[in-house]
Amino acid sequence: MTIYKIQGNIHDFSVLKPLEINNLLSPLLQQAAQISCECSSKSAPLFVTHRAGNYHLAKTAGSAGLHAQLCKHGALTAVRAASMGYASSALSNLNDEIVFSLDRPLKIGGENPSVVSSNVNFQGASKAYVRTVSSRMTLLGLLHVLWERARLHEHNPNNLLQQPIWPKLRAAAHDLRPKGRTDLAFGLSDIFLLPLHSQTANQQARNFAKLNGARNTGSMLLFVAQFSPKDIADLLNTSQNKYSMKSLLGVEITRYGNAPFLTNLASSFQNEINRSQNFGDPLIAIGIAKPDSKLPYAQISSMALMPVTGHHIPFDSSFEKDLADELINQKRHFLKPLRFDTKQDLQVHPDFILLDVPPIDIAIEVYGMNTPSYLARKAEKIDIYTAASTNIGYWDWNASQSPNLHAWLASKPLPR
Repeated sequence: MTIYKIQGNIHDFSVLKPLEINNLLSPLLQQAAQISCECSSKSAPLFVTHRAGNYHLAKTAGSAGLHAQLCKHGALTAVRAASMGYASSALSNLNDEIVFSLDRPLKIGGENPSVVSSNVNFQGASKAYVRTVSSRMTLLGLLHVLWERARLHEHNPNNLLQQPIWPKLRAAAHDLRPKGRTDLAFGLSDIFLLPLHSQTANQQARNFAKLNGARNTGSMLLFVAQFSPKDIADLLNTSQNKYSMKSLLGVEITRYGNAPFLTNLASSFQNEINRSQNFGDPLIAIGIAKPDSKLPYAQISSMALMPVTGHHIPFDSSFEKDLADELINQKRHFLKPLRFDTKQDLQVHPDFILLDVPPIDIAIEVYGMNTPSYLARKAEKIDIYTAASTNIGYWDWNASQSPNLHAWLASKPLPR
């Protein structure tokens, strides 16, 4: 969420250096400039401020509600956080940053925090709903937050300036801060390792500096990387005493022997791992590593996995992947709503949303099972979509009865 319209021109701050941002914004200080945040379709107005030697964009009074739920300029209210599965203690806004509390420590020697669940009541259009929210965020939930903040859950074929994902994730991490970590000058990005990639020639040096910085301050490290099926197989192969991510990150982030986190990883993400091994799907890994006190390496202590398409759109089933690939082939503008740490839908949680059929968006559901409880929930979803038909459209694929997507599309084409 770093796309801004400034004086009629679109700028992606995720690919600009601080000096370039300062040069762009400094002439507009105290000017009646036309500046808006493009995090949503509402083009929320912004203005230029100056603090701590740098120029920044800030929201105008009363405009917070116009921003997307994870935009740093928005208002991450308790209701918004609860809709993602979080209590305000897990996710909130503070001083143009997103503040989060993870369910495991990010300081070396820190104790595992207690995780408290509570219920929040919501009033829907026709009935009341209860959602269980958590006081802490999981690693997978944090990955979803980063992915949505970087807008990597959206495919827009009209954006001819599609940027690589890693600079976008770095920018997304910059405005995220672990709760209580005032020692991090640039938020999560201070302890956030990204893969080696051509868009940042000095990424290895960045990662090495962050590894050394974490060793000196007693901090854990966070990393995100794309794993191939071979990477996952090597990670899980405990007959090899050492596995290193140096080829991915440029620094020694390692697993020695049968590390304790492997058991949880293999059981919690068994389906994702099996699919990757069988069909070659890449997996996005997020993890925490503990730096050694003397030597320049860190040992992995926990990890989570998220399957993505070749265009980095997350998916939850093989049917969803087939449909995502088809939408991309048809050059459709769509997004994949992420679940974060939610365990229940309030009313509905579409598998995809088509954004290129004005004047309303189109919810897409992929029905891949036919158990009695699943079919009952399907009927309930259809009733909800029907009642809301003036605000959102609806299309579905009954994959359990017609698993061939192209045969289904021949009889029921996607809306246009």
